[in-house]
Amino acid sequence: MNIRNDFPRRALLIGSLSVVLGTGHRAGAYLITDFGASADNPNTADMDIALGVTGYQIEDFEDTTLHPDLTLTGFTPGASFDPNQNNAGEAWDGNHVLSFYAVNDASPGALNFNVAGGATSVGFALSSWHYPNLDLQNPQRPNRLRINGGAWIDIDNTNFPNLDIVGNGRSGYLRIDQEPGDAPITILELSDPGDESLRIDHVAFVTESQLYTITDFAPSAYDADPATMDATLGTTGFTIEDFEDGTLHPELTLTGFGSLTFPAAGPSDAWDGSNVAEFSGVTEGSPGVLTFINGAASVGIGLSSFNNATNSLRINGGPSITIDTTNFPNLALGDGRSGYLRIDRPEGAPPISVIEIADPDDEALRIDHVAFDSLALPRVYTITDFAPSVYEADTASMNATLGITGYTVEDFEDGGLVSGLALARFGFLSFPDAVGAGVWDGGNVASFYGVTESIPGTLDRDQHHELSQPGHCGGRAQRVFANRPAPGCRSD
Repeated sequence: MNIRNDFPRRALLIGSLSVVLGTGHRAGAYLITDFGASADNPNTADMDIALGVTGYQIEDFEDTTLHPDLTLTGFTPGASFDPNQNNAGEAWDGNHVLSFYAVNDASPGALNFNVAGGATSVGFALSSWHYPNLDLQNPQRPNRLRINGGAWIDIDNTNFPNLDIVGNGRSGYLRIDQEPGDAPITILELSDPGDESLRIDHVAFVTESQLYTITDFAPSAYDADPATMDATLGTTGFTIEDFEDGTLHPELTLTGFGSLTFPAAGPSDAWDGSNVAEFSGVTEGSPGVLTFINGAASVGIGLSSFNNATNSLRINGGPSITIDTTNFPNLALGDGRSGYLRIDRPEGAPPISVIEIADPDDEALRIDHVAFDSLALPRVYTITDFAPSVYEADTASMNATLGITGYTVEDFEDGGLVSGLALARFGFLSFPDAVGAGVWDGGNVASFYGVTESIPGTLDRDQHHELSQPGHCGGRAQRVFANRPAPGCRSD
């Protein structure tokens, strides 16, 4: 359990018409990021970093045995992944690809991700994908995809401008990320109404449990000096619940634990002081739940009297992870201290909000020294308003007043936009538009109307300007709309 992944982040600051531009635009509410053919790299480790799929499970189609968590349906007739056929000019790893045709909206090809809880992120390479735009003789020509049975999304250069889908060879790469509130990805369907021969490769996917790093520590990590022990456990500076009294830390709740007692005396079980939280009556169907009200970047839990290899935990409702010595070889299952687990989220991944613990054998279990790195921080975005009187003809002086000195500025004095800025869905949009007294610099503005709550105008940033973010250089995130039938999912 040491697989990590980085997720894209979004940051947008608007002041006057100057912007510090951020990344990340939802697709459906899923986020689809497209990468050009130039993202291919013979060094697959470097390529995975660029594509943001480091640590993912990979199907490379180099032999006729599929990854056990991936099945293909609907691709026959015409689907093949033949290791004897060399597709080096189209492959994204090795020399072979999945080649298929005869898929359409009524009978699509499907990639099924058979992992517990579904996949949280999926990527796949495209090769020889043709017809990027509507054909006047056949308006059904664009290739398409849909997520979890939702609406079809055209794979064209309007939605995905980085793709090279005008001929043979590598066309590009798409990565689809689940966002908070989305259903896990269980099926991707592909359609080609033009009935061309298409290829995909380097199918990458990751599950919720693989988003987090779980580090296990032996019982010998215990130290009577909590500061020394925290240094060993990597929990120095964390908020600690020690169960030494009957009051929980206000950012932590315990629910569903059946019989729950704290403080419960247990000097040989305690990881600090002389008391623990003791509980029983937790099952897979009715687990005990630790809820971190403000979310946490990292969580640590001291385990005691974890006797059986059937105990399990879940992170944020993801797949069940068995607490045994196969997954966590440093643990010592039995009476007394069993060991310590620290769960870390990668930068940008969902906060750790809920950890569930289950014991099908209904033993009395104990936990202690619950440590968490709380995300109870000020709001990420601060909006400061300025009166019209801050306007000055001297833009340097005005920028100093507005606090935007040194920012990239779009002044709308010509018909081009600064590199990295795109304006979308503004209904009627006109610039440069001379309005005299309404300008904030020069003599022109951008004028628009036809924007609503449901169809707002957007100021978007190209992702390739975030080269300092590991795993996301060279891509662009596009907002695409897809209604999904799964209950509880939101739509934009």
